[in-house]
Amino acid sequence: MYSMRTERIPSKPVISTASQVDRQLSIWLKENDLKHIEDSDGLVWNMSVTVIEKPDENDLHSALWRLTFDLKVDVPVESFIKTNVLDEMDDARLIELIGDRLVPLRMKPSFRTAQDAEHARILLAETTIDMRKRLRSLPLREVKRSLIARFVDGLGRFGASS
Repeated sequence: MYSMRTERIPSKPVISTASQVDRQLSIWLKENDLKHIEDSDGLVWNMSVTVIEKPDENDLHSALWRLTFDLKVDVPVESFIKTNVLDEMDDARLIELIGDRLVPLRMKPSFRTAQDAEHARILLAETTIDMRKRLRSLPLREVKRSLIARFVDGLGRFGASS
């Protein structure tokens, strides 16, 4: 933690707010093209990272950085056919129900906690690499099919947006 005492000059740049960390992490993601992650089926997901500064429960004089990693993508039905998630013949009725709408796919958010901005950058790199490996190695067809079914089911409910 930075103090006003002159004998303790910080060895690294001081980042004073969560918005500055969030901005720096977003720039880093963009420069390294880490915002787009391809899964095992060839679908490209968008990753977003948000940073929230919160008090440390163990040390009341310091703060922690909470990083939230979100993976999401809005997919047209053609992409599901192209990536073999849906079959034109077997899933014709489902394809017809989706129509020209985009199906929103969202992964459960992942949370990490960092001690400082440098630790946040390290966690960002490690978590991004880990997410890339997992998405490329895991078969997600059944997960996508269940999300598609949930989306189509929601279309039939009162008040659902189309």
